[in-house]
Amino acid sequence: MVNQFGYLQVKALSNFGAFLDWGLDKDLLVPFREQPEPLKVGQWTAVYMRLDLDTERLVGSCKVNRFLEPEPIGFQEGQEVKAFVYERSDLGFNAILDDRYRGLIYSNEIFQPLRIGSIVRGFIKTIRDDGGVDVVLQKPGYQQAVDTNAGKILDALRANGGFLPLSDSSEPTLIYAQFGMSKKNFKKVVGTLYRERKVRLADEGIYLV
Repeated sequence: MVNQFGYLQVKALSNFGAFLDWGLDKDLLVPFREQPEPLKVGQWTAVYMRLDLDTERLVGSCKVNRFLEPEPIGFQEGQEVKAFVYERSDLGFNAILDDRYRGLIYSNEIFQPLRIGSIVRGFIKTIRDDGGVDVVLQKPGYQQAVDTNAGKILDALRANGGFLPLSDSSEPTLIYAQFGMSKKNFKKVVGTLYRERKVRLADEGIYLV
């Protein structure tokens, strides 16, 4: 567990800092100086576990960003990575990639349940000029298919006066006959359009916003 990242729960507080439950007899100490904000009992937090050279004890730090590599050396676009989701950002979620570097998962490119503390498979979409790494949770090419299917649905809505009589209760064969996609994929695409506020969902069908 040394030199690793984790997502642990605060078990107790003391005059030295906070103690986190990491499944061992002795809880993991996070000193006050390693807490960006004071921890509370019951709280879950991302933490980096390391050896304190002064005390020769295992300690934790919630200042996880300082233990990440400054440049994405060795990464390439399309590469599969392990993504540890450790905090929210204004654009989505920040994730630690292969225990080395920070990546960003955009909210509008998430098509599955995701929460802080999750460890998921990801793929590097873009390595930006500023060194930032954009990550997607689907294999490259998936987003293009989603965009194509979204365009089909929006075109159909515009051609039908802004309404389609399709919903969760619609038969899969009906959806496939109209759009050439499975009901599962149809629901994913409609969900994306809804989150982007391009459609409104009702019991009787889908409305164009």
